[in-house]
Amino acid sequence: MQHKFSLKNILYILEFDKTVFYSLFSKIWSILSGSLTVSLVVYFFTKSQQGFYYTFASLLALQTFVEMGLGFVIQQFSSHEWSNLNFEKNIGVVGNIESISRLTSIARISIIWYAFAGILAFIILATFGTYFFYNSTHNFEIWFWPWIFLCVFSSLNLILTPVWSMLEGCNQVQKLYGFRFLQSVISNILVWIAIVYGLNLWAIVFSSIASLFVSIVFINRDYKLFIKDLFLKKPKGSVINWKRDMLQMQWRVAVSWLSGYFAFNLFTPMLFKFQGPEIAGQFGMSWSIISIICNLGLSWVNPKIPPLAILVSEKNYKELDTKFYKLIKIMSFITISISIIFLTIVLNTRYININFLTKTVNRLLPFNSLLILVLAQFFNIISNPFSIYMRMHKKEPVMFLSILQSVLITISVYFTCKYYTINLMSISFLFINVIILLLIIKKWKKFKMEVQSLILNIS
Repeated sequence: MQHKFSLKNILYILEFDKTVFYSLFSKIWSILSGSLTVSLVVYFFTKSQQGFYYTFASLLALQTFVEMGLGFVIQQFSSHEWSNLNFEKNIGVVGNIESISRLTSIARISIIWYAFAGILAFIILATFGTYFFYNSTHNFEIWFWPWIFLCVFSSLNLILTPVWSMLEGCNQVQKLYGFRFLQSVISNILVWIAIVYGLNLWAIVFSSIASLFVSIVFINRDYKLFIKDLFLKKPKGSVINWKRDMLQMQWRVAVSWLSGYFAFNLFTPMLFKFQGPEIAGQFGMSWSIISIICNLGLSWVNPKIPPLAILVSEKNYKELDTKFYKLIKIMSFITISISIIFLTIVLNTRYININFLTKTVNRLLPFNSLLILVLAQFFNIISNPFSIYMRMHKKEPVMFLSILQSVLITISVYFTCKYYTINLMSISFLFINVIILLLIIKKWKKFKMEVQSLILNIS
């Protein structure tokens, strides 16, 4: 009994391992670094520049239209093959020859896809972004070259996506999350330096440059043989065929993710267009903070996807369900706790009487809008694990719901941004997310029963 509440037991109950530590620490760093970035934007940017800064970030998500969900599909297929394999830094990928061959075929598919995707992403981003911002009333020179260079380096980063998807699918999550933390630190430091030295919108370009540089160094140092074995060799046995094996899942994931763009990245550009860069900047900053907070709970979920997918491949549903329910509880507790702390600070800013904090809160949306958006994003985040559970089976049964969510939010955002207020936009967003969450849980329950019935029939 004396050891019941020991630190070791608490960490065990919370599923807190090194991978979760890196993931969580990265999220905590995102909150701290994001807070400093917000503060610097408040002090060194005009309200108009703040609007451009966050609209840049929203438009970058257009990369989804060329990625088409392949990265997530690669991760799922890799996880199923990795149950028979291992990676040793000085030797390479070792294990079942057929599994290595199938992994190699996945790698070859992905590298070809993302090479074309990177080129296409630059063309789409540069063309659409230039058209979008050119219609604004602001000086062409303020935004044009920073946007073009951001498109270049973002596209180069996109080309490396299959490497990260393969590493995550192959359960190299501990090193990968450690790398992502270091990448975030270096990128943020360069952004801060750029903002302080008056480089304005060029700051976000420096972040993209740093990400690319750190990525290349990390791959060369730790995973040179991994790349050589899987990306630079031909399959020597059975292969995964994209059209036969992956397309069925990918097109459904792609539709869901494309729908997700309209559902969650349309707010800032629509506000920019209909209500101006200042309102867009307020929303962009608020949405950035809320997204970081609500994603903090995913620090427990995302690192567990590869090992959970391996349990699916082994048909070990008892352990899978135990771990899944536990992760849902942990995620909900963490997200709710951090959200309450954030909202309490915002609500009591006038009593705290710290000039920098007051000035920052004044650049955010009003408290009522923040509260509604936090609730809306919480319900959206909670739906993620249920969708992931189904996708780990190489299926995409929530495509229709993603489309429905996208259509409803797109219509709502367009009309509320054009004719009404942010408050009404936020309430509509909350209502839609609650409905979609209930429908996803209903779909998940049906899916789970079908899978378990199939397993029982096979046995």
